[in-house]
Amino acid sequence: MKKDYKIDNEGSGKRLDVFLVSRETNYSRSFVQKLIIGGRVLINNVSGKANMILKVGDSVSFTAPEAKKEEKLKPSNDIEIPIIFENEEFLAINKPAGLVVHPAFGHPDDTLVNILVSMRPDLMRLDNLRPGIIHRLDKDTSGIMLVAKTQEAVTFLSKEIENRKVKKHYLALVFGKVDPKRGEINVPLKRSSVNRKKVDVSAAGKTAITNYEVAEELGNATLINAFPVTGRTHQIRVHFSYIGHPIIGDETYSSGLQLLEAKKLGVTRQMLHAYRLGFKDPKTKKWLELEAPVPQDFQKLLQKTRMEK
Repeated sequence: MKKDYKIDNEGSGKRLDVFLVSRETNYSRSFVQKLIIGGRVLINNVSGKANMILKVGDSVSFTAPEAKKEEKLKPSNDIEIPIIFENEEFLAINKPAGLVVHPAFGHPDDTLVNILVSMRPDLMRLDNLRPGIIHRLDKDTSGIMLVAKTQEAVTFLSKEIENRKVKKHYLALVFGKVDPKRGEINVPLKRSSVNRKKVDVSAAGKTAITNYEVAEELGNATLINAFPVTGRTHQIRVHFSYIGHPIIGDETYSSGLQLLEAKKLGVTRQMLHAYRLGFKDPKTKKWLELEAPVPQDFQKLLQKTRMEK
């Protein structure tokens, strides 16, 4: 859907995002800002920015999907998500493995955000479908996630992530002995044209960089500290598979023999855990570093591989 507006005296002096929200009441401000960042909003045929001030005579056009007022999240009271830290601006949670972040085909109401809006109903005022979600983890990846509680926090933290100012630290248990013990994996990634659920290494893809260091050698497995510089879909998983050391339990990027080996070890998901995040508090701008405890299934596998070393 494409719409066009000609700015008159009433719209003059307003921020671009504020103006669009006032005219398009089906859309939240965070949704409008995502459209702007995605280049879907033009001012005088040039990509706009959310904080641009409009003036009389400006031409504003944007393209967006139809929004349904009745389309809202269904709260889920089945479980509660462990909270690592909370203040007025954001939550830091420890996402369990096996949980999809937001509704999608096959997961209409059994997701992280369904649980979050049950725990914190006020989040719904930010966005009907992805309230406070500024980044995500794969379904079978566990660990720390930030959830914004105010529009200011959404804007600030989203921009920090976009500018690569949030420091991420993952733990990964991979197959084989990794050599060298410290390095950088810098290969571009793109969504597979054959299987849309997979990501491929491709010269036509986007820049993707993962730094790493070996934390512990465990016979035919290695515990890795991974520090992604970029945040591409499946990045760590694809990168370590590319260098010949897929993450144990990764059904998408492991070989058949490796999947059999993971099954023998009792592994039911990829052994990837978002362990630590370093970032600025949206309000105080103080640097924070928060950690998510390593889950039991990860710890048990570490103990098992140590005993078999």
